[in-house]
Amino acid sequence: MSNLILEIPREDLEKIISRAKQSEQEIIGVFLGRKTQRKRKVEVTEFLTNVTQSRVRFEVDPEEFYTVIERAEAEELDLIGFFHSHPAPPRPSDIDLTYMKFWPNSYWLIIDGNTGNYTAWQYEKTSVQVIPV
Repeated sequence: MSNLILEIPREDLEKIISRAKQSEQEIIGVFLGRKTQRKRKVEVTEFLTNVTQSRVRFEVDPEEFYTVIERAEAEELDLIGFFHSHPAPPRPSDIDLTYMKFWPNSYWLIIDGNTGNYTAWQYEKTSVQVIPV
């Protein structure tokens, strides 16, 4: 099990929860920041467009995502992870698990769009682990 912590500024977390609860579609975004031995510290929370406009699925505009990655490189920030909402409890779906395997060192914050509850996850080897926020 991971012994790392995901540190998100409170105001960013509150904004994510608020948007997730108000949105008619799944929200999606990226965390940029700094990695240390024990912590992943979020410095930039970047919302992205859900091009599917779906309540149960998201797809990121690749050009928009590329722009965020360029920004991270220009500002010497690390890609810490992703966040998105679900219309149900904050657990990874089968589709989420597929994407997590492509980004195994990234954290995935999933927010229940109905309640605002959230859980952070990381894919490790063959399973997902809960990460403290």
